[in-house]
Amino acid sequence: MPAAVPTAAPIENLGMLTSNRPESWCVVGQLGVYHIHLADWVSRPLDAIERREVEARFILLSSQHGWAIGNQVISLLRSVYRRACVDHEGLRNPVDLWLAAGGRFNPIVRRVISSPAEALPYWQRGIEAVVKDPALRSIFWVAMYSGMRRGEILTLRWERVDLARGVVHVPHTKTGTPLELPITRQLATILEWRRSETGGDDWVFPSRASRSGHVAVLTHLYAPISEAGGRKFWFHGFRNCLITIADRELTLPRSLTKRLVNHARPTDVTEGYAADWTIGQLRGPAQLIADRIDAILEAGPECEQDEQDEHRVAQPAPAITTRPAAT
Repeated sequence: MPAAVPTAAPIENLGMLTSNRPESWCVVGQLGVYHIHLADWVSRPLDAIERREVEARFILLSSQHGWAIGNQVISLLRSVYRRACVDHEGLRNPVDLWLAAGGRFNPIVRRVISSPAEALPYWQRGIEAVVKDPALRSIFWVAMYSGMRRGEILTLRWERVDLARGVVHVPHTKTGTPLELPITRQLATILEWRRSETGGDDWVFPSRASRSGHVAVLTHLYAPISEAGGRKFWFHGFRNCLITIADRELTLPRSLTKRLVNHARPTDVTEGYAADWTIGQLRGPAQLIADRIDAILEAGPECEQDEQDEHRVAQPAPAITTRPAAT
């Protein structure tokens, strides 16, 4: 008797998404996005989803959530079908049928990168106004000071945080290369508070509401943060700002900046001959970047500062909140 066709739940087809890295940060993020935007499809058998439904959902997602979400969700659905189409003769991938009929993914649009001074103070203001849970808010501050990718932060375990040595270890990364980062003073303050709150057990950012056991989805906060802060916010923008500070403002060596943010380094004979940067060599530059971020936040929003410089005494920006307010 032939096996039943699986449903559209990605967990049944996880092998197509994990690339043999089940704890990979990108897999966790993908599953979260998939479940949010295809929640009404996950219990449907794969042979019950039609090409026209895929097209309609793609148009809906693109119009309501942007080109990137439309592309990502439908691409994930396509991946879910791949293994099932091999195992079940006659099963057709409706995403491939949509593309064969003339469907097209949205063209990739690169965001215009603002300077850190034009972004970070506004994002801080938006996050402080919108994200009331201090634990959730601290995820954003870790990203701002470290440049780590969202999934790398959300899947961070205490066993990989060595506060005594001042090192964070990230075994699963987008590039496939394990990452070790120095813990700056700013990160130490945040992580020490998180440890006191969680007891140092398992996840740095746990969540009882998530099936994974840790915070998995933040995208619903981006629009209100943008509105409250007065600047378009996206999580990856923290990496843009950190790289801009390192490369443009502090003029750090390009290879050092790439190492700090774990960007894949192109094949280069000379660089390939050099030893990798050590934690000791990275620690000073990482602290310089974090201190520069603090200076930008203390200066406040750039345009408002220009308007008020002649009529006010400069005040520091609100302190980064890592602890609940006293009651």
